[in-house]
Amino acid sequence: MLIEWTDANIANTTFEGTAREILRVQLNTRIHPLGDMAFNPAARPGDPDWRVMYVACGDGGAGEHEVQVVVDRDRAAKLGLSPQVVAQTVAVAMRGDPLKEFRADDREIQMRLAFRADNRQTLEDLAATPLYLPDGRITASMT
Repeated sequence: MLIEWTDANIANTTFEGTAREILRVQLNTRIHPLGDMAFNPAARPGDPDWRVMYVACGDGGAGEHEVQVVVDRDRAAKLGLSPQVVAQTVAVAMRGDPLKEFRADDREIQMRLAFRADNRQTLEDLAATPLYLPDGRITASMT
């Protein structure tokens, strides 16, 4: 969890201000190292990466293999996509995305949006995943 603290009076030694949660990462097990948190040091005002925080998170605890995806930033920009949108699509394609719990009677059921297991088994499956463009069009694949 990342919390932003804003002190109303930095001249004293007592915190007098507000705190707000900025980021919460939900993981499927306890063995997920949260790594670097960084901004793109080359980004400038007006760039798609300006003020975008990147967070590295390991998935070793889930017993899965790691895949490194390198985004062709020029191609993504020409399509109107940010690297973050591509990364989010890859994450949902490979691991799914937790949704709010479904509540019925006295039960809560964890819900997850995910591709069918047979559509997320190989790198070829990942490469064939379409991307939704900001104008509503769909790319044929990530490659």
